[in-house]
Amino acid sequence: TVLAALQIIQSAEGDDLRRKLVGVVHCVREALQSSGLRCLGEPGPVVPVFLGPEGVGRITAALCFEAGLFANLVEFPAVAIGASRFRMQVMASHTNAQAERAADIIGEAYRFANELFAAHGSNPL
Repeated sequence: TVLAALQIIQSAEGDDLRRKLVGVVHCVREALQSSGLRCLGEPGPVVPVFLGPEGVGRITAALCFEAGLFANLVEFPAVAIGASRFRMQVMASHTNAQAERAADIIGEAYRFANELFAAHGSNPL
């Protein structure tokens, strides 16, 4: 299995997969930023998306899951208190349309979570 993976990595197929991955990574980052979210770090297959307070992160994650999108929520102690984030994992097999749809779902959920958080004080949960 490892040898087969190395052969793909060193082949034209590997070059094509890396090009596709870079394209989808840039697409998802741009779509998330257009939805009002802040991507952290440099572009790569792991896209950290800053959410802020844990309550906002938890609500956003739950709403995303209900909409059919699993987003890996990272909270304290893995990150600072009040700095929850999603750890999105992009693959070359994802399409730009999927990346844009995911960004739309996350953006809508994040806006709703912030509104709920603001309406109920610092701890809506």
